Parts: sequence; structure tokens; C-alpha cells
Amino acid sequence: MYNRRAPFRFTSDAARPVGWDGLCQTRRVLLTLILSQTNLWYADRYTPSRIHLTTLPSITVLFFAGARQRAGTARLEVDVQDGATVEAAAEAACRNAPTPCPLPANVAYAVNGQYADADAAVSDGDEVAILPPVSGGADTGDAGAYVLVTPDAIDAEDIAARVASASDGAVVVFHGITRDNNLGRNVIELEYEAYSPMAEDTMREIVAEMQGRWNIGAVAVAHRTGTVAIGAMSMCLAVAAPHRQDGFAAAQYFVDELKLRVPIWKKERFVGGEVWINDTPGDE
Repeated sequence: MYNRRAPFRFTSDAARPVGWDGLCQTRRVLLTLILSQTNLWYADRYTPSRIHLTTLPSITVLFFAGARQRAGTARLEVDVQDGATVEAAAEAACRNAPTPCPLPANVAYAVNGQYADADAAVSDGDEVAILPPVSGGADTGDAGAYVLVTPDAIDAEDIAARVASASDGAVVVFHGITRDNNLGRNVIELEYEAYSPMAEDTMREIVAEMQGRWNIGAVAVAHRTGTVAIGAMSMCLAVAAPHRQDGFAAAQYFVDELKLRVPIWKKERFVGGEVWINDTPGDE
């Protein structure tokens, strides 16, 4: 009999209308078909080939000297928009640094170890270095050149011996020594920091320029990083030449260009404080 309290339900199989089982089976088949088609639609729509994910370029930004001190880190990974510039990546790193800071003024940039313009585009995986003014001033060629940036003490005799030859009548040697005073301050020690691969490459470029301008032979140079005590050697340069005039001129050129171009920075610790040279106007 038909049960009024349970519509469309029957109390016995005998009371089922003719064809009821077939109707139920048909409904089950239709429902299964609808669900299967729905699943196929979702699967087709959301397969990996149809999902468009936007991956932002990831850039590694390096901080040095005063910029590193202000940012509170030497290295930071940032994501930038497609087509972003070197300067945009640097600014993003400064904003997201452990100690957020403005982008330092008068900085230079390097991308993957080569100097780059601020408006140059960056690509995923690039390494951008923020290079403050170097410590002494506001086509790589390495023929006859020995270049070393090292945290170890410099062996001046070894540097001079590397350039000596029977064909050169002069060897000009320059020693850079840590002095105990600067601008009226009592200096305690110096600390040098370098972007080492690029520093060595830039020094080789300077050597190539020297060899193109003067009649000189081999050149050897070593520069310290880390802490350098008063009276200790921070740099040793040796230039061999057939005649002393060319040797002196080339050595002077190297020292001047190193202070202008090579990414090596100097912190001066003195009685009462410390300062990154050229990070403060007037320091030298």
C-alpha cells in the first residue's frame, strides 16, 4: 500500500507500479552520465596545460659596505615584475631588507659580475650587486698579470718576484700601509670588504689599460680584505718595465684607477667611532 507519510515510497514490492524498477535504473544511468560529463569538463578545464600560472622573476641582490650595514643583510632574494630594471630590483631589496632603508645615493650596479646601468632589464636568476662609492674616490686583459684579493697577510717579496725578468731594467713596487691618523682622527684599524670576483676582473682591466699605454712588462697586485692593523700592508703592487719612467707612470695610474673603479670598500675604526670611507662626505 501507499504510505502517505513517505511520499513515493511503497511498503511492499507488490505495491510498486509496473516499470518502477526500470524507471529507477534509468534515473541512475542518467545521473551517472551527468556526473561523468561534469568531471570530464572540470578535468579538461583544469589540466596543467590549461592552467596559466604567472611566475615572477626572482633576483638575488647583494649589499656591500655601508649599504650592507644599513640594510642589515648582505644578501636578499626578491621577486620583481617582468621587465623590471636593475634599479627597481635594488629598491625592492631595500624595502624588504631586515632593516628597510632607502636606496643609497650615488651607487653603481653590477649584474652577474659586470657593471650595469640602472635602467638595464633583469631576468630570472640574475645577481644584482649594489656598489657604494669605492674607498678611495668618488675587455678583461690578464696577459702578464697576477691579481689577488685575499683575507691573508700579503707577501711583498713574492709579489715583486712574480714580475722580475731579465728583459726589464726596473721594478716599481708600491706598498699601501695602514696609517694611524686621518682627518684629525686617531685611527685604530681598517676593515676592507670586496666584491671579490668583480674586483679582480676590474683590476685586470686596469692592468690591460696600463699595458696598452706604457711600455711595461708583467704586473702583480694583491689587496687585503678583512681587518688590517696599523702599520700592516693593505695592498702591494709591482710593475716591471724596461725603463723606470714607464713603470712609475703605470703604477700611479693603477693606484688612482683602483680607488675610483674597483669594488673594494674601506671602513675606518677610530677613537670614538667608525665610518665607511666615502660613505660620509669629506672622508678619504
